[in-house]
Amino acid sequence: MQGLNRWHWVIISLTLLFSVAALYYPVRYYSELPPQIPTHFSLTGEPDSWSEKNLGELLLAPLLVLPGAVLLLPLVWWMSTVKDPRQILSLPGKKATEIPLKIAEQIRGLTITHILIIQMLVSLLVFLIVIGQIMVALGIRTSLGYGSLLVTMILLGDSIILIWRLFCLTYRS
Repeated sequence: MQGLNRWHWVIISLTLLFSVAALYYPVRYYSELPPQIPTHFSLTGEPDSWSEKNLGELLLAPLLVLPGAVLLLPLVWWMSTVKDPRQILSLPGKKATEIPLKIAEQIRGLTITHILIIQMLVSLLVFLIVIGQIMVALGIRTSLGYGSLLVTMILLGDSIILIWRLFCLTYRS
């Protein structure tokens, strides 16, 4: 593997798009929001805590996610350009050096792709929550809806799949 492929760059672009949009919408609609905004939601997406309107409250999650998305890029780039993918493996003892190069390459590709997918899903989740928070505050909706719950389930599923596939590749080789 030499560098990131086209799909990796598509995922990175979507991640940055969702992150920037999650920053844009609170700033854009701040003046239209009522004095009280929802700040916490139940598992079903219903608001269960409200606070006084505060731009910092609206921007907290997006400001935590965007730097994470940007800071992951150098790590992912480094992982994609290391000549011997066994160098990026953190395994006990000599296990990393015993893994065949072909398997190590599969582990590298799988890890890079899923790190990017997970980051994109987190950015999408924050974007959906911010949009839902604004729509509930404006009285357009009564809950976040099921989009954020669905993305959360996909995020969990992808994480489980990644762990399982890495385990199988690492300990069955």
